[in-house]
Amino acid sequence: MKAKEWTNEELELLKAIYATDSTFKDIITELPGRSPNSIRLMASRLGLKRPTLLEKIHPVNSIAISEGNRIRGYLIRCSECKSWIHVDEIVANGTVYCEHCGAVCYLAI
Repeated sequence: MKAKEWTNEELELLKAIYATDSTFKDIITELPGRSPNSIRLMASRLGLKRPTLLEKIHPVNSIAISEGNRIRGYLIRCSECKSWIHVDEIVANGTVYCEHCGAVCYLAI
């Protein structure tokens, strides 16, 4: 079975709403007759990306500071300004704020 061609109106709507903070459920509702898979496939073909939290958070490098078997803190390198941030412990979600440039950094833990 041949897939239904996308109309120009559908393509323009997809381009307008795919990269917004709209939920994917809202996008599906705006494009009746299109399956979630067909929407994702067309968005991929158009080079569209959904915004993610990680786009707003910068990945970082880290070094654990230890004394014997005990970790006494961490040095975390900000990927934005490259300065080192010293923290005594890593919070549960791994988020650290750079005191130098204000970037929100995320340490994969």
